[in-house]
Amino acid sequence: PDNDEPHGFGDKSIGSTLTVISLADPTAPEVLQTLTVGQRPIAVEVNPTGTLVAVSYSIEGGSGGETPMQIFRIGDDGTLSEPVSPTIEGYALGEDNIMDMDWHPDGEVMVWINQFANTMQFARITEDLAVEPYGNVVEIDRAPYRVLFTPDGSHAVVNALYWGQDIAGIWIE
Repeated sequence: PDNDEPHGFGDKSIGSTLTVISLADPTAPEVLQTLTVGQRPIAVEVNPTGTLVAVSYSIEGGSGGETPMQIFRIGDDGTLSEPVSPTIEGYALGEDNIMDMDWHPDGEVMVWINQFANTMQFARITEDLAVEPYGNVVEIDRAPYRVLFTPDGSHAVVNALYWGQDIAGIWIE
């Protein structure tokens, strides 16, 4: 809403915008591109070489039932290409969210966490932006929220929130 009245989450529309900000002059950031993307994006990650962006989507009121993620190429001018919506072998389309993801420092492997399956998966991203499973699926703690590779790529670190539909409330306080 475009007014100063008190509002709740129910008054807001579902997000579907991705904005690219130029930091060519860090003292004067400027909007380079605004794109309409799938409904309710969850995570956005840029690969280490700065050539690709991956975006994941929620299945809850979002585009996650159609594609779990989209991958964009970053042009030399910083703008994003049209997205590719890869098929992910073994991924339960419409049943889970890719809650977070990170690129391995080598730029070829990605890790993501599945919010409802409580798993972590790895994949190689090919030149044609296909997603090829890599390694095994790892069971992790309940309601994973963030995953990051260490700077040297030797480990991935993930946390968990431990909530779910069977737990009343949102916070443990």
